[in-house]
Amino acid sequence: MVLEAAAKGVALVAGDFSGVAAFQEKSAFLIETLLKYVDDGLRDAIRALSACRAFDFEIYQLLGEKLSFVAASATFQRLVNFSFVRQMAQGVGAQYRIHDLLRRLDRSLEMVPVYRILAEHYELQGDIINWIYYNNRLD
Repeated sequence: MVLEAAAKGVALVAGDFSGVAAFQEKSAFLIETLLKYVDDGLRDAIRALSACRAFDFEIYQLLGEKLSFVAASATFQRLVNFSFVRQMAQGVGAQYRIHDLLRRLDRSLEMVPVYRILAEHYELQGDIINWIYYNNRLD
């Protein structure tokens, strides 16, 4: 977040985060503060991918197509280089995961379409474990 803000010429200080009282409000505030320094396409990708247990370039492209954000290779590389994205598997099938804190903080109704897309995708792939996981998120 600090690096994205600095790239936009904004220097963040501790006081930027002190004005919110309740934890839930702080959570939403921190997410919005993080995302306000990235462009819209990257913001949409981060939000969508935070719904994923794990993702790769294929899932990123699928969500980009279905949710109408540009899923470019260069943007994907920027995204996976953020400190809140962890590489889970290396090599050709490299998989990544958004930090659990960010994933927990962004459980909103906005995620329902993402869960639906992922449930349908994994059902078509025959991946029953992931299908069950995302299908249960729809409830």
